[in-house]
Amino acid sequence: MEEKNQKEESHKPAVTKKGELAAPSVDQVKSLFYLFNGKPDSQIKLLKKPKTISLGDLQNLKEAIDNKLDTENLVVSATSILLQFHSNKIWSFKSYAEFNRTNFKIPDKTKSMTIQWELFIKLHNYEMPQKHTLTFRIGSELKPSEVFHLLMMDDKDEILPQATSPAVVKVDFVNAVLATELLSIVERWYGTLENNEKSDAIIRFTHRRRRYMAFLLESFYLFIILIFLFLIFRYTLLNIDFQNWSQGHFVKFTLLSFISYGVVKIVMDLANIHGANLFKRLTKYESYSEFKFTSGDVNAIADIKRKNNSIKTKVLLQLGIGFAISLIMLAASGFFKFFWEFITT
Repeated sequence: MEEKNQKEESHKPAVTKKGELAAPSVDQVKSLFYLFNGKPDSQIKLLKKPKTISLGDLQNLKEAIDNKLDTENLVVSATSILLQFHSNKIWSFKSYAEFNRTNFKIPDKTKSMTIQWELFIKLHNYEMPQKHTLTFRIGSELKPSEVFHLLMMDDKDEILPQATSPAVVKVDFVNAVLATELLSIVERWYGTLENNEKSDAIIRFTHRRRRYMAFLLESFYLFIILIFLFLIFRYTLLNIDFQNWSQGHFVKFTLLSFISYGVVKIVMDLANIHGANLFKRLTKYESYSEFKFTSGDVNAIADIKRKNNSIKTKVLLQLGIGFAISLIMLAASGFFKFFWEFITT
């Protein structure tokens, strides 16, 4: 009996000494909220394969979502779209109709797009309509500095995979069946999109491994230097007749050593410069845009192809220069042999 009285007392509103009602506690507010509203959960699907999306494709997605919602007890819905451009512009649309009326014949290139549906659906187990939120984002992957800043602002575990994926769809839901169906609709629609245009195999391979390519180029120079020093050692020190060694020979050997050091120093500096330049050039490779919304998006395809081909030509030229320098050094080692034989005779 006492326990029952205690429970009844715990549900009564608190009263102050002056007989006034006290502010409700956080737990009381939560209990009242969940009485009318379900506690939402989330499902996230990462869409890893890069695709290209046009205005017509987005219209197809909207129609697929609308067709599904026609079968539900939908009370109210709201659609919003957020566009981010490479020019640091951001366009926000509070309805799809507003987005559809927009003139996209602009030079700006689209960086990312987020479309969100906020749905209030009447479910059998709840007195109030329950909110479901469907969010789809597609766009350029974030730079390492942007990912780091994002992680500093939010410590949720799912932030990093979402930020580094070409596209992601998320549903905050009360009804799990509806959430799964919405995810499936977006996933099937995404699979029908045109594959994003790819750069040629050489560009993709070298861009992904640009640090290793720069390291290999510097290592190649070092390898040639070692061969050069080995040949110099073989042609000189191994053929020295110390019994007939004179002061004149010592002076000539010292001169040869300084010349060899100068050659090695120049080649080492070239190795550092070429390695840094190679990494810098490979970093400038650009991926093709996922969008065909604006005039700038369409024109960017040809611009990126021309720029990447130019970088590819410069990279191949730089590798050719490195190979030519290696041949020159090997030829120079032969010259040192004749030079040594000349000064020691």
